[in-house]
Amino acid sequence: MHSFLITLGSSSQRIVKARTLALELLETKREQLDNCPDFISITRDKRSIGIGEIRKGLERLSLKPFESKAKVALIEEAQNLTLEAQNALLKTLEEPPKDSFLILTCPNEDLLLPTVVSRCVNLRVSSKLGSEVPDEREKIFETNFFDLLSFSLKERLDFIELSKEDFEDRETAIKMIDTWLLALHKSLKKVALGKGDKSITGIKIFGLAGTHLLKLKKDLTLTNLSPRNFLELFFLELPEKIVLV
Repeated sequence: MHSFLITLGSSSQRIVKARTLALELLETKREQLDNCPDFISITRDKRSIGIGEIRKGLERLSLKPFESKAKVALIEEAQNLTLEAQNALLKTLEEPPKDSFLILTCPNEDLLLPTVVSRCVNLRVSSKLGSEVPDEREKIFETNFFDLLSFSLKERLDFIELSKEDFEDRETAIKMIDTWLLALHKSLKKVALGKGDKSITGIKIFGLAGTHLLKLKKDLTLTNLSPRNFLELFFLELPEKIVLV
């Protein structure tokens, strides 16, 4: 297996673990890593990592090693990959070019497409190193999402108006959507274990909300329109007063 996914811990812990793995694979020194022609680092320059950046990185990865025995591409914080960029990775993740390795870092595997996760060896950052302290705002976002589903349309729009400062910030809005997606995934796991709403209606609502959330994240990363406008449209498209038992 030549593809690795590093999860959990803090962002800096994940990146340190990823770069240490890259050093081992390339058999080079830490101070030489960034100047190594066989090391490809893909990070977020703007709001997301697009398909163009991924294609360029994969093209470099397909070339023969210059100095080392292998080539390594590191994608930092892969949750910022667009859906198109994640799909573009699939073939290379499954069958990397000879003498090449792919390393991705991400806070939680649930923030990536299952097809991406299934093609990687998941290397989790040890909790002994000290994991990131949970963001209190993320807890609020997660709770608010299920509250918002049970609101009327007017109550939802009122909530967005009251929180307009948060929703005008694109980075905060995208982080909030990631938190909502993770909350939905946890709820679906409970359904699978028989601990949550097992009704067909409940499962359909989870699926519908998840589909709309993925579209919402895509729209926010690919356009310059106000996040607040997209959020209002998102709640307009969902049924009102959803109650999950």
